[in-house]
Amino acid sequence: QLEISNPYKAGRTLLHFEGAGQKTDVYVFTTKVGSHVGGYDEFTIDITDAVEAFKKTDVFKKQFKGKIPVSIRTDNSRDLEMIPSSLSDFTVYGGLYRYVNLVYVPAVSVDKIFATPELDKTGKTGKLQIKARFYNTSGKGNASASVKLFDPSGKLLQEVRKELASLQGDLSLAQMTVKNPVAWSTDDPRLYTVEVKVMQDGDSSTSKEKIGFRNFEFMTKGPFNLNGKRLLLNGTHRHEDHAGVGAAMTEDMIRTEMILMKEICR
Repeated sequence: QLEISNPYKAGRTLLHFEGAGQKTDVYVFTTKVGSHVGGYDEFTIDITDAVEAFKKTDVFKKQFKGKIPVSIRTDNSRDLEMIPSSLSDFTVYGGLYRYVNLVYVPAVSVDKIFATPELDKTGKTGKLQIKARFYNTSGKGNASASVKLFDPSGKLLQEVRKELASLQGDLSLAQMTVKNPVAWSTDDPRLYTVEVKVMQDGDSSTSKEKIGFRNFEFMTKGPFNLNGKRLLLNGTHRHEDHAGVGAAMTEDMIRTEMILMKEICR
């Protein structure tokens, strides 16, 4: 049972799932508000309308004392049509194995950021194309957007502002050029930060994404080069589960395994 109070006028209330296996149904009391198929990707379900409808019922006040009953049903039963199917060579777990986040957003919010960085062979010039997708159930246009780029130390490098007449589809927001960027590498994986902010009717929504500038190339009948230097590619195989927790590994467990694999494959 959740206490839900969205601070935004005409805002949306979302449940953001970071991982649930393998089929998921979400209910507000007895109303089904959404479903998702797939146990290895994140997804978001908008519960706004169902919450507002439930608040108008007698049950909301009398039985649940002003709280919202949310039920989540996950199913990992045998289904040969699923990918991966139950005939896979590993256990297909069910349940919630990552965080579920209650998120409040204004009427218009940032849904996804698509940032494409490039680095020339000399390592002296980096280029960055930034697009965004907005969540806008009202269909209303006319918003302002800003894009900021921060270096790995957190210093603001560039800012671009843009007026948006429409919020439909994936919109191009900015193209940036960075002189002598810090190159990302496996030994020194320093990242830049892209911040996108959208503003409409006095409300704003901000989202961030990490990116790395790097140049990579498979040489013809030769090695793989990263930033002009040969990088030997080694591989291993990992199933994400652990004794006692199944697929619900903690972040420390995941980090430990990643470091171990990196050390093994050096």
